[in-house]
Amino acid sequence: MSNLQRVTNVFIGDGTALPASGSLITSANIANGVVDIAGVDMNTMASGATISDTESIYMVEGRLTSSSTQPVKRSMKIPGRKITSYLGTSYAPASRDVWAIGYNRQSAAGLITATNDATYTFHVRLKNPKFLYSERILAKALSFRSAAVATQLTIATQIKNAIDADLTLSKHVETVVVGNGTGVMGLTAATAFGVEITAKLISVTQANSTYFQEERVYFDIELEDFDSAFGATTATQIENMTYGKNTFNQVKLSERKNISYEGVLNFTQFPIPIQTYAASSTLFSSSTVTATTGNVSITILEDVATVTSNTIIRPGEIVLIDTVQYEVKYLIGTTKFVVVAVASATFSGATFKVRYKYDAIVIEFSNPNQLEGAGVSQDNKQCVMIAIPAIDAGGAYTSQSAQLTSVLAKLNPYMASLGFANLVL
Repeated sequence: MSNLQRVTNVFIGDGTALPASGSLITSANIANGVVDIAGVDMNTMASGATISDTESIYMVEGRLTSSSTQPVKRSMKIPGRKITSYLGTSYAPASRDVWAIGYNRQSAAGLITATNDATYTFHVRLKNPKFLYSERILAKALSFRSAAVATQLTIATQIKNAIDADLTLSKHVETVVVGNGTGVMGLTAATAFGVEITAKLISVTQANSTYFQEERVYFDIELEDFDSAFGATTATQIENMTYGKNTFNQVKLSERKNISYEGVLNFTQFPIPIQTYAASSTLFSSSTVTATTGNVSITILEDVATVTSNTIIRPGEIVLIDTVQYEVKYLIGTTKFVVVAVASATFSGATFKVRYKYDAIVIEFSNPNQLEGAGVSQDNKQCVMIAIPAIDAGGAYTSQSAQLTSVLAKLNPYMASLGFANLVL
């Protein structure tokens, strides 16, 4: 097997408390949602244990299947002295690609050159895969003729309509006309106008496929300045697309790939195999973040929220304003952020919470494999991934979930005895 291909086991916790150290690994002791570490004696390892206490360890996870049975999932043996890597990553949200033609609300700059009865041509290039295994760029050229009496607003509206009318683009991006004024989208008394183009979250049916990478839209925009009336109009990127770290989609797809190592080799076969997944889309809400961020204000049908400080907020963050969930599109300055969907109600001084998913730990190691005939062995590269809630529901946004704390209290001392640095997530 190639050293680039590592047989991987994925273990996913839900925040359930770990059993007492020394508990035998049984379905009675390892409850659904528990992720724990066992020694060679198949008892849960004690906090502070080292390589002197157990030469090998195993990851275990309690599962609850659709048939209400509760087996314990166990990793392959992890020989302590064969561990080659011990790494971890904290949760980070996935952000969307956002562009502006003309006025850019983030930089508060830009406008559209308005020319009467003139041709405007621009290009939108979709750079993400358009279907499974397709890597090609899809460039769409759009053109329109301005009105006999054109304004920035009429040109912006035509740009928006041209994108929305394209059947392919309308599935991948959404548009809105914006301005530098007040009111909804800043259109009242505006002197500069633009069009904001935001990537959509597209749904590719992956349940019956063997495709294990999340598909996220990213694109760029080019304005023709030769034989086109755009002139000094600018197209600027407001926010980059990122995949985030340890999101539900990533963990779920990692879990699906792990199932292939457990014997499900073809998700397209019929009858389609029914699997039980531990990855959950439910996010964990923090306690109110008043001290750092302050309370939030936003007006119904608008998408710009104001806070005391947006320092802890990241593009793509899922937040609660009062009790309503929003996705952060991008930040403006240090006291504002833009949400993907307009506000469903007006909030003045509302409470603010962030919602997180998983932190992850990855252990890479090798297991010797005896070859037939020659009497020699080779080391097979293997890997264990552990995904655990970043925070407990109602915990501070800077806190760590109790389950993650308990797991690190066992893994860090063991790994330290092997020369690895402690993980701090």
